[in-house]
Order: sequence, then structure tokens, then C-alpha cells
Amino acid sequence: MWGLNKKSDSKCVLISLTNSEARLFHVEIISNKIKVLESHSDEYSTQKQLEDICSSWIQTVKAKGLPCHWLLSRSQYRTFAVAPPKVPESELSEAIKWLVKDQLEQPLDTVLVSYYKPYKVERETEKLVAVVVQRDVVESLIEITETLNLNLSSIQISELAASNALASINGEEQITGLIDEDNIGLTYNFYVGHSLAFTRHIKGRFFPGQDGNTFSLDSEDNEAQMDQFLLETQRTLDYCVSQFFRKPVDRLLLDSQKTKIEGLLESLEQISEIPVELVTLEQARESIEDSTRQQSLSLTTAESGATLTNNQSQQVNFYLAQYQPKPLEFSFQYAAALVAVSVVGFALLGFVKEKELSALQSKLVEQNELLSKTQTSLQSLSKKIGRSSSIKELDRQLVKKQNELKASRQLLSNVENTSPSEAVIYSEILAALSGHHAESLWLTKIQLGPKTIDLSGQTTKPESIPLYIDGMSNHVVLASQFDNLIIERDKQNTQLVHFQMTNGRYKNAK
Repeated sequence: MWGLNKKSDSKCVLISLTNSEARLFHVEIISNKIKVLESHSDEYSTQKQLEDICSSWIQTVKAKGLPCHWLLSRSQYRTFAVAPPKVPESELSEAIKWLVKDQLEQPLDTVLVSYYKPYKVERETEKLVAVVVQRDVVESLIEITETLNLNLSSIQISELAASNALASINGEEQITGLIDEDNIGLTYNFYVGHSLAFTRHIKGRFFPGQDGNTFSLDSEDNEAQMDQFLLETQRTLDYCVSQFFRKPVDRLLLDSQKTKIEGLLESLEQISEIPVELVTLEQARESIEDSTRQQSLSLTTAESGATLTNNQSQQVNFYLAQYQPKPLEFSFQYAAALVAVSVVGFALLGFVKEKELSALQSKLVEQNELLSKTQTSLQSLSKKIGRSSSIKELDRQLVKKQNELKASRQLLSNVENTSPSEAVIYSEILAALSGHHAESLWLTKIQLGPKTIDLSGQTTKPESIPLYIDGMSNHVVLASQFDNLIIERDKQNTQLVHFQMTNGRYKNAK
């Protein structure tokens, strides 16, 4: 079962190869379970055909940029058990290459050699397993990966990849035998915990009943094949128990993608007296069926393990450091080139900065001229504001005088005045008015009555109004008490002030 937390860890591409077939998978790893999104298989005979198959499929599934894992079948690599040479760890691969030289059929410069340490049982001398592949095969896979715009992660071998898939179902000290087959023959791999301990290859011994028919020991078609298969299995178990492990094997596993014949399991259990199980790895399928889409392939145990990233002590990855992008190294040539580039860069930068400085200086001159004009305008405006301030001060004084006159009028109005003792002579009043004046002040209207006088006038100096009124109060003929004094500035000509004195009573007593 998948469980509740279906967290997507990553998506990747797996390309599994034999000498003639390519199986391609676009998978998603969810909580360490594998979901096959897309799959495809095809046959090839040349590197160009393999590249074309992969390129067409990658474009179809839109998997560019994803991590890519290659899985080599046993037909594409060879293994040799060797005694570990006494050299530093960094020189092991090169030293092992010379140890297997006599067993190779081609020059050393045409192969790549790696190794892994098999699980070591008690009292057994330490050994290494050398893994040899053709150099041009690996280099062609790297070239194809770059052409496909994929991110190459690993080039693995099937023997060790299968241990990743069994890691979750195998106990720490449990001995498990995995019986598998490929296009060459039978493979017996024995794992202790998560590590491969022993492997045996037998050419030409295939699982019986691969046509899907019901398997039966009584069938003449299956009997000979079955007998040979059981015989090789028993020989392998006897060797492992007596010569290698010194204790019984706990169980045998068969890949459910290779065979699903119950009769085969029963026969194996009878002859080996060991529990036999089918390995069924949990894989999610697409929920939507598409009749136009090719039926999804099933991952084998090794193919499933190649997509998982468990922390295994046994690892062989032919995507060697020599093929991986090199980090930038600092050298004298690099330093000289860096200095030269820096000098040229600084020269260009100086030229650009000089151009910018010249442009800024021209702009500064223009701004200074604009500032000078602005200052001149500001000075002129300040003078106008100063004059406006003086006019406002005069307005304030006029209001003050008006308030004083109003207060005096209210005080004098409380005094009862008697009627004039003599008749008013208009000629005397007009003569007195013509002789009474103040600076920049003139009368615009004179209204005389038997008992009252109204005067209206204008002035350009508001301070002349109080002087004019004070002069009238001291005059023998003009001395009067006015009820109202109205002063206001002309709205069109602010320098002109209008005034009006109404209901002025002649002096009662002489």
C-alpha cells in the first residue's frame, strides 16, 4: 500500500540496456516507491539507432533536463574476483586493471575498470570484484545523454542495482538468494542484508514455461528444462551453504516480472527445502486508461533499484570523475588572462565614466544658469512681498483707528446734546471744508442738513484719515460728532482707500 503521505521526491529517466534492446522509463519516486509515468522498449544495433530511439521518446514524454540513470545488463560488462592489491585507495582501480589484464581480450586503454567489495563471511580472506566495461560504450552513453539534454547521474550494473530494490525487504543478517535471468542465461545472486555476497552465472539455463502456459512437472515440454533448472539451483545452493556461508540460506526470491508460475515455486521449495517467494515491487499505475497509448512496461528488480538512491556500501558508477565537468582551477595562465581581461575592462569602464562625467558637467552648467534665473525671480518676488506686507500693516492700523473712533462715538452718544443755538450757515461750512485738508486726501461727496453733515472721500494714504478727523474736531465750525465711520480699500486699485462719515451733528455750544 502507498500510505497517506504521497510526497513526490523526484522524477528521473531510466534507460536499461542489453546488447540489442533498450527499455526506457520515465518514473517518479514517491516516498521511496516507484511510479512509472511512461515507458517504451525498442531494438537497436548501432549507437545512432539507440540515440534516435532515446531522442524521439524523450521529446514525446517531455523529460528534458531530468536526472538520467543507465543500467547495463550482464552481457555488457564482465566481473573478476581478485585479491586486493596493497596500494592506496585512490590507486585501486588502476592496480586492479593490471591484475585482470591477462583475462581480457583487448588492450587496457580500451576498457574502464571499477570494483566493489562483496560481503565477507567469517574466516574468508578479503576479496574484491573487478567490473570491466568497454570504454567506447560508456563514452557513447555520455555523449547520447548530453545530446538528449538530460542530467547524467549514473551508469550502473544490474547485480548491484538489484540490492537497492531489496534493501527494504531484506533483514540485516538474512541470507537471500535472488534467481534471475537475462538474454544470456540464469543468474544467482545471494545477498546478506543489503550487500551482494556471491553471484553465479550460467549460460543457457532459462526459466521454464516463459510462454505463459500453466506449468506442470508431468508435461513433456517442460520436464527436461525444469530438471536442468532445478539441478543448477540445487548445485548453487549446496556450494553456497557448504563452501561459502557455512549456514543455510534463509529464502529464495524470483522476480514476479520474469515468472508467475506457481508450480515452479512449489518445485523449488520441495527440492531446496527453503521458502520461495515472488518479488513484487510496489509500483503505481496511471489511473486514466488510454487505448491509443502503448501499454506500460514493468520494472524488473534491477531496474527498480537503479532509480533508488539508497546509501549502499557497494557502488559501481561508470560515470567516472574523469568524464564529469571539471571545477574551475586557478593557474598562472588563468591569472594572466584574468589580469588582461581586468585591464581591458577597467579601460573600457574609464572611457565610459569619462563620457558620463562630461555629460554631467554640461548638465551642471545648464542647471547653474537655471538657478541664477530662479534666484533673480525670487529676489523680485521678495520685493513685491515686502510691499504687500507694508500695505497689510496699514490695513491693521486703519482697523485699529476705526475701532477707537467707534468706541469714542459710543461714549459721546451717551451725552445729551442740545439743539444748536444758532442756525446753520452752509456757506460757512463749505468755506471751512475748503480750507480744511490732509495730505493725499480729497472729498468726493458733501451732504449738509439742518442738524447733520455726511462726508465721503478718498485717499492714497490711509493714515491721513485720522488726521483729517482730528483736525475737524478742533475746528470752530466743523467740530461735529459722527455716528458712523466706514473705511474700505478699493477692490480694483488696492492703493486707493474709500472713507465715509455719516450722521455728524454740529457742535451745540460755542
